[in-house]
Amino acid sequence: MKSIIRRFKGSRTIPQVVAICIGSLSLLTACVQYAWTSPYIPIITSEDFPGNITFEEASYFTVIPPLTAIGLCAVFSKLADRIGRKRVLILSGPVHFAAYVLIYFGRTVTPFYISRFLSGLGDAILWASLPVYVAEISEPHVRGTWGNVPAISGYVGQVLINVLGSYLHLQTSTILSAIVPVVFCCAFAFMPESPYFLLARGRHEEAQKSLRLLRGGQNCDDEYKQLTRDVNRQLSETGTLKDLFLIKSNRRALFIAVGARAASQMSGIAAFTVHTQYLFEQAGQNISKELSSITFSAVLLVLATLGAFYQDKFGRRPLMIGSCLGCGFILLVETVYFYLNDKTSVDLSGLRWVPLAGMILYLFCFSFGLSLIPSLLVGELFSTSIKANAMIVTNIFFDGFICVITKVFQTLTYNFGLYVPFLIFTVSCFINAIRSYLFLLETRGKTLEEIQQMLKK
Repeated sequence: MKSIIRRFKGSRTIPQVVAICIGSLSLLTACVQYAWTSPYIPIITSEDFPGNITFEEASYFTVIPPLTAIGLCAVFSKLADRIGRKRVLILSGPVHFAAYVLIYFGRTVTPFYISRFLSGLGDAILWASLPVYVAEISEPHVRGTWGNVPAISGYVGQVLINVLGSYLHLQTSTILSAIVPVVFCCAFAFMPESPYFLLARGRHEEAQKSLRLLRGGQNCDDEYKQLTRDVNRQLSETGTLKDLFLIKSNRRALFIAVGARAASQMSGIAAFTVHTQYLFEQAGQNISKELSSITFSAVLLVLATLGAFYQDKFGRRPLMIGSCLGCGFILLVETVYFYLNDKTSVDLSGLRWVPLAGMILYLFCFSFGLSLIPSLLVGELFSTSIKANAMIVTNIFFDGFICVITKVFQTLTYNFGLYVPFLIFTVSCFINAIRSYLFLLETRGKTLEEIQQMLKK
């Protein structure tokens, strides 16, 4: 670990890391709002809450954000190509803040619906700009480790809202959560724009200034000249939505990016998230739902943070394959356990520790590959000319998967038992391990232009 940390102590690296960390505050806020429903739907639908909101009405809180993001991601992906990644990303701050204001004053279901719409709007904004911004401002060795900060900040957001929701009143936690988008806007306003975007818009002096700021004021003339050639070559290619599917390199990048996102969603993380308390109970640990959720999200945060520092050591491809295989074998054991527990009379009293132990091992395997690499690949794989359209398609698939997987998981669990969705996730992990072995590119240590040349081979 010390050798890894020493690599990032140079002044050339620090500005890139700072820009990535501040930009990632937008995703921290988004994940706070995404996970907000877990601790607060029971409170809002209780008899003590003044709005008389029913559970049926509150059930739409989880659906509105991804549907909104699907409908609006095209607008902000195009806007990021017109006015810049930085300007679009900073818009997420006021949007998320407005969502908190509505939560604070909400007493009936309508303000909460509008708040959830704004949350989805913020998601559309940041997913159209943040992955691209992080990839374009950072050097390969920085991107390999610190490019995972957005995903890690998302886990921080989940831990934060689980803690706040467990111990604080709705209004109090809302005030504290609303501080984050304010800090993000104030700090990110001083961050430089992506030099890739500035070169693509013909703003060469600004691009050179931005690159110099991101490299700590050091001489970067050679890098600037190479970057100019790379952007000009990429812009010489057509970038329509049709080209995303017709040009082989674009189609290959899309297949890898969407496949990685699908692999993450189909890996079973939702199953463990929803049934954390049940797994603790099976192990004989009678703890509250709140504490089990905090424990789960905190363990995932710690393991994902550790995993981020080893991606450049082992590479994306081996870690993704290993993550899929590890999760697959663990899910297979869990599937057998739940089948025996639900459908047979086999005595499992001596094996009650299996579900909880499986969850911990699963989080270890998930955190080193499936939790981080998909988001990183989205920012790395696409040419400058096609990025806007690529963000539209990948975000539609991502939000669509969230909606479908959540509903399918609930339906299968209710009608057939827990072992059926676990079996589906098991098969999915093994399939995605094979897909990663056959098709996933190793982007470790590669510039964005080098990745484009790999895609063309």
